[in-house]
Amino acid sequence: MTSVNDPQSRAASTPPGDTLASAIQREEADGFEIEVGDLREDAALTPTEGDEQPAPADDVRLPALPVHGAPLRGRSPFAARPHARRRRALAGASVALAITLTLAILIVMSAPNPGAALGTLLRLPTPTATPVLQLGDDQVVVARGVYWGRLTIDGRVVATSALSTQPLQLARGAHTIGYQAQFFPTLRCRLSVPAARDDTCPLLAQSAIDTPSSTFGQTRILDLQATVNRLPAAQSQRLLAAFAVALAGLTRTGAIAQGEQYVTASGQVATATAPLTATLIPSVAASRHLYHAGQPNATQVEDACDPLCDFQGSFGVDLQSWPLATYLYTAWRYMLPNGQTITAPRPALPLGQRILPFFAWWDAAGWHVSLSPLIEGDVECALGQQQLAQLAVQTNVSGVALEPLPAADVTQGCLLLYQPPSATQPLSAAAQVLYRYGVLLAANTVARQLFPSVGATDAAETATARRLAAELQPTPSGVSLTPVANAS
Repeated sequence: MTSVNDPQSRAASTPPGDTLASAIQREEADGFEIEVGDLREDAALTPTEGDEQPAPADDVRLPALPVHGAPLRGRSPFAARPHARRRRALAGASVALAITLTLAILIVMSAPNPGAALGTLLRLPTPTATPVLQLGDDQVVVARGVYWGRLTIDGRVVATSALSTQPLQLARGAHTIGYQAQFFPTLRCRLSVPAARDDTCPLLAQSAIDTPSSTFGQTRILDLQATVNRLPAAQSQRLLAAFAVALAGLTRTGAIAQGEQYVTASGQVATATAPLTATLIPSVAASRHLYHAGQPNATQVEDACDPLCDFQGSFGVDLQSWPLATYLYTAWRYMLPNGQTITAPRPALPLGQRILPFFAWWDAAGWHVSLSPLIEGDVECALGQQQLAQLAVQTNVSGVALEPLPAADVTQGCLLLYQPPSATQPLSAAAQVLYRYGVLLAANTVARQLFPSVGATDAAETATARRLAAELQPTPSGVSLTPVANAS
């Protein structure tokens, strides 16, 4: 009987002109493989001489089993094919992956916080919560700017009119701020909503200016740094020259009649033996040149009135002028009939009571300055109140100082009102003290009773005191010249 594994039988069934190898290739193309080998024990491992061997196909092997006991050479006819090994490997990997995913799902579902557990298992980045904006976090106001400056936010120009009323609203994220104004260094910085550590814009503390406390919140105050101390030296000198001209316009001249009192060069009170001419001389301190850009103390002295400074009353930018300030000093100078002049000492006064706000602007003609003549009267009244308070302490007189009443003409004096501590006394019972030419004068009976050491007003000065008292109705200032506990 002929076996299907018999090469001769296989060859006999092959069509003429065809080879065994070709037949095997056709069978492989049909989707399966057959390997034929001689199973007889006495078969040789190699073909006998003279036998024709067809050239094997590229992927066809015709191995033969060795004689019993001989070592196996080549690959076993029952060995798995490479593509079969790949299929088994893929199947094993799929099973392992399914087991891993099943375990992962069980771990995640059993965790208290499945979302966090899944992020940890997959090593996902931890999401960052969006910060909640507090009141004012997305708002900014400006300060220390000038009306001719140009502000931009992310390249968009902001109208100057928008800087003087309401805060500017900013969107979330980083913003590029730019500010340019002639005479001043260009500012370019970064400002973020909410605030970030890498922000570079200069800011002012809210305590530096007057701010609406109810709605201001965390609103930031952008410092535009257009300060008078940053002006170039040439422009600073021109501004000071314009200010000196305006200040000279505050000079006031009056007459001292014979018998009226004034302060001598030694600071003593004297009585005029002849008519004198009195002149109020306003002045400011000389510049000490404190500010120098780039110096270690530049930020500490930038706001110093040396002698001029920025008037930081509130945020925003004035639309038509530049608000500035200085400290005003006044002194009386008297001319005697022989032409000799006497200048009274300049009394000491806290700087806060010497503040002289003014406005400056510039055009093609140069710098211009506008001063109010009423400031001189305010300074004179402050000097008089200070002197009266010292007298009340020295004489142990208790009471409450009321708002002073300055005359429109500073040479006419300032009326000081001092009310004894009594809830039943009307305002007309307050002591009226006229402060004129640096001298305190009792203008009514109450004043002469409380302060008998001061001189009395003459008829003209008494009329001035009565006129000032009738012009304005004073209100209590709430400032006690001496503590109530010390009342006698």
